[in-house]
Formats: sequence, C-alpha cells, structure tokens
Amino acid sequence: MNIQDLEFLLILSQQGEIYVHRVFERSLLHMDKETFSSLFTSLSIFSKQFFGSHFEEITLGNKYVYIKSYPEFQIALSSKKPIKKKISQNLLEEVGEAFRIQYLDYIKNEVVEISKFDEFGAIVGQIFGIETYIYLEEQEKILNLLDDAIEGRYNERQTIRLILSFLDQLTDYKLEILLDNIGDNLRLIMKNAKDLTKLQKKRYAKIL
Repeated sequence: MNIQDLEFLLILSQQGEIYVHRVFERSLLHMDKETFSSLFTSLSIFSKQFFGSHFEEITLGNKYVYIKSYPEFQIALSSKKPIKKKISQNLLEEVGEAFRIQYLDYIKNEVVEISKFDEFGAIVGQIFGIETYIYLEEQEKILNLLDDAIEGRYNERQTIRLILSFLDQLTDYKLEILLDNIGDNLRLIMKNAKDLTKLQKKRYAKIL
C-alpha cells in the first residue's frame, strides 16, 4: 500500500452522521464540497443496509472505498488506488477496535457531541503512520471570502476586517486547525493588518 494513495477516513453513526473525518493529504482539504456530499450520502445509505460486523469493498466513481461495519458505527477508508484486502481490513479493524475502546459507551448516549471525537485523529495518525488533517466547513467559507477579495469585491482593509470578524468567532480548537491548514493563504493579506488588539495579536500570531 502506498500511503500517498490514501485520501480520507470516516467514522459514521448508524444514521450516517460523521463522528470522525480525517484527511491524509493536505491538498484534499480543498476538495469540492459536492464530491464529499455525494460520497457521504452514498455511505449513509450503504450504512443503513449493511450494519453488522461486515467488511466491504466498493467503488464510487474513481474512488476505492473500504468499509468496516460494526453494530454501532461504520468506518470508511477512501483510496485513489486499490488496496489489498488483508491490509485494508487489518487497518480498519485496528481503527475500529481503538474507537470501540474509547467511545463505545459514549455513543450509546442520546446526545452525542461531535467535538468529543476530535482527539481520535491522533490515534488514526498513529495507526497509519502518517499525519492526518481535519476538514472544517469554516475553512471553505473563509477561502470563499478570500476569492471574493481577489476578484475585487472587497478592498484590502475590508477583507482584513471580515477575516478578523470571522476568526474572532471560532473556538481556539477550530482556529488552531484552520491556521495550520490555510495559514499561508491568510498570511498574505493579514501581514498588513493594523490596529489589532493585544488579544488579536496574540491569537493570530501565526499569520501576522
């Protein structure tokens, strides 16, 4: 298996809700939202039909998806190229057992807070032996804002003000992820930011 062929790993609830979403290649954080949406929808439908303790291999478009289903959740691994069954099955079983140990009692609750699973990303990275990244919807929104600025919809000062307003609303956890993922994009314009508060200077030091 070539690590560079891996795209992302999902852990979904019985209803298709995403518990964990980790991306293996940073550039895939910018994948078209419709691509994600159609894949998630297909997996959600699939999950309702095949929950148990099954391992399945399916092809969705040009993606090879490997699925391990448990009674309480489902794991899906997407790859650009086929992976040998023994390798993919062992990886998903290792992820599945780790998730069960850590969260099985928690996901039996009526109300599940998705942020509870954030720390599991590090375990995924350890199992696969590679750093993984997390996709945030907020990332797409701020990149769209930057695109609007480039097209001339906003001047530099307006863009900086809008970026600050957007970032100020993020939790520290989401801000850290966002700056790690697209800090270089933001730094191009934020380096010219003025009249920042002491808190903003400290909070956004990575991109100033």
